[in-house]
Amino acid sequence: MSSQDAPSSENGPSISLSAPDQTLADIRQWRASQRRSFFDHIEEVQDRLRLSEDIYRVEGVHYHLTTPGIRGFAPIDVIAKAELAEAFESAISVDEIPLFEPFRRAQDLLRQARAASNVNMALDLPEKAMDLVFEAHAQAIELSKRISCLSEWVDVLRETDMEWAANNAEHAIAVEQRRGDSLGLREEDVVQKWVRSLPETSKQLKLGRPMSDIVGDQFSIGEGFDTDSEEE
Repeated sequence: MSSQDAPSSENGPSISLSAPDQTLADIRQWRASQRRSFFDHIEEVQDRLRLSEDIYRVEGVHYHLTTPGIRGFAPIDVIAKAELAEAFESAISVDEIPLFEPFRRAQDLLRQARAASNVNMALDLPEKAMDLVFEAHAQAIELSKRISCLSEWVDVLRETDMEWAANNAEHAIAVEQRRGDSLGLREEDVVQKWVRSLPETSKQLKLGRPMSDIVGDQFSIGEGFDTDSEEE
């Protein structure tokens, strides 16, 4: 529907906003409906981005609970192993790693969309604003796909760990120790690097919380950070 046309009747053509039978109240109601739909679409994109962030954190915990030695033997290709290491072992902030490039693009597009929609609140919603939201939605879908790939690879690591544990008593002990030794995990450099890379960790550190406690929270069932993203 053109931004210059009011909603059409069920069987008739679109009615121009300037048509004499369109009251000012009708026009205002239609424009308000347009804007509600616009912001609903933005919230849908934000929800998808938040879900991807949450899944990323969960998979990071699962990744670090696997025994380090098994990660080199799991039946996934070299590229997958490299991407897992980049996602969960890098000291680079999550805000900067390539995995989250679609997230950054989506947030930038949403900022542009809001700016385009606020040029004049009294006028029709610019078509450009909605186009930007659709582009942001495409980026959110791309991020979901990337996170889904990580999830599949982490599942393979976990399955391989358990298969080895089922056939090797020594490895079974190693698996149990890793899952039960939360203190050991808190002190591992690679685990601390990953947790430190999460955006919310810096906030926790500024509040004076020890890094070991922050790591412990991330790995505790039913606990952890508030993962709601802050909109800029």
